[in-house]
Amino acid sequence: MELKYIEELVQANAIGAKKLCEGTFLNPGSWGAALLAAGTTLSAMKHILDGHAKIAYALVRPPGHHAQPDRADGYCFLNNAGLAVKLALDSGRRKVAVVDIDVHYGNGTAEGFYHTDSVLTISLHMKHGSWGPSHPQSGSVDEIGEGRGLGYNLNIPLPNGSGDAGYEYAMNELVVPAIEKFQPELLVFVVGQDSSAFDPNGRQCLTMDGYRKIGQIMRGMADQYSNGRGLSHQLFSILSTRNTRRIGKETLKAGDHIYSWRAAWVYAHHGIYVGDDKVIHFTRGRGQEVGTGTFIDLLLVSSGPNTNTPCSICNNEGATTNTETNGVVSSCLNCFLAGGALYRFEYAVNPALFLAKARGGTCTLAPTDPDEVVVRRANHLLSNGFRCYNLFKSNCEDFAIYCKTGLLVAEQGVVGQSGQAISIIGGPLAAVISTPFRLVTTNIYGMAVMAVGVYCASRYAADIGNRRDVLKVEVEDLTAGLASGRIRALENISQLVAPAEAQGLAVAAPVAA
Repeated sequence: MELKYIEELVQANAIGAKKLCEGTFLNPGSWGAALLAAGTTLSAMKHILDGHAKIAYALVRPPGHHAQPDRADGYCFLNNAGLAVKLALDSGRRKVAVVDIDVHYGNGTAEGFYHTDSVLTISLHMKHGSWGPSHPQSGSVDEIGEGRGLGYNLNIPLPNGSGDAGYEYAMNELVVPAIEKFQPELLVFVVGQDSSAFDPNGRQCLTMDGYRKIGQIMRGMADQYSNGRGLSHQLFSILSTRNTRRIGKETLKAGDHIYSWRAAWVYAHHGIYVGDDKVIHFTRGRGQEVGTGTFIDLLLVSSGPNTNTPCSICNNEGATTNTETNGVVSSCLNCFLAGGALYRFEYAVNPALFLAKARGGTCTLAPTDPDEVVVRRANHLLSNGFRCYNLFKSNCEDFAIYCKTGLLVAEQGVVGQSGQAISIIGGPLAAVISTPFRLVTTNIYGMAVMAVGVYCASRYAADIGNRRDVLKVEVEDLTAGLASGRIRALENISQLVAPAEAQGLAVAAPVAA
């Protein structure tokens, strides 16, 4: 940014308000906000340059990518991404690439590096042209840089409604080859929010899956060309990873607890990946999916593979695919996923992260046992069975959590360790419990906060890693107890007939919170 322009902003701030260009005003508080945004972005970049991390996110507003070296533009005062790039260059990085997917052309960033071959600027934006004296750049394909920067500015104007497929195609066919040829030492990713399908004016129709896919492509390029180093700028870089445990099949290892959402995210099916493309999981036959004996049994479909279209992989390898039989089954990964996405369940999470999760069934406070122990448990239960299926007390998540931890709830008549079941019960329970608080506040937002608080507290208290009524049970003793009747199925609920010590089960001491 030019010193004369910075001085103009300082003077305008001292006055209190000033129109900088059409549509862009500096009001009281604007300058402070701009400084905080720029400073945060520079701090994130310095975090990378100092070797503290390979990836950093600058979650800031205002964005800045329209701000040019000598003037404000498009509600932007300081070009945060541009300043971060300059810091990287001044710190010894020879080549930096910027990829901007905001719905509008990142003209300020392009203008700042239009005459240099040290920075490759790439902008995927709606085809909109120039919008006045403060924004003379059109974002057209013929704006390719000048002088030493000739060929180092790549504009990719996209038609309205390009959506996920259009952006993914542009990334793979245009952006990736350009990055590959440039070979940057560091990537800066400007993630505009207005390309989203939720933005009524942008009309580019990017969904969260589209943002996520673009992020995966960017991460892949960072890993390949810049040793994993990248700065991501703005909000959707975070929101697009709301399902943070979504993973690729290539990252799986034996012993992973995985899950896939079913029926429009109503519930998830869980299992243990044991290697060689096989998953061991706990399910029910069709028409008996929930095991509650209530109308809920009619709402959910079987989590098992579909025998109407038998899988040659499962059949050839002898894996169990008969979903008319209840219990522990083995299937190939594709049959387990049933067309859904793949997620990894988290263990030993920080309590703050656990409480921040809006939904149960994705993580636990409990630590996991070694992977080889997990796989051994899963294979043993595949051969010997795991209690009786019940949505609330013994479901697929309970099975997977037991395989990972060896923990079981010892008391009768209590909900199982499943976070998914806690979510089902906890939501309505929170609403009921928080009803008396209407005497304290009638504000709908206050009531909502109280309900959320009760819901989160119920999830935390009932988590397998926080409960005091759990025991470590060896898998051989569990199945022996089931076979001998020391542990029996009662009304579709597996319960301990007597305290574990009285049954002769080999157990560890109760797990303290």
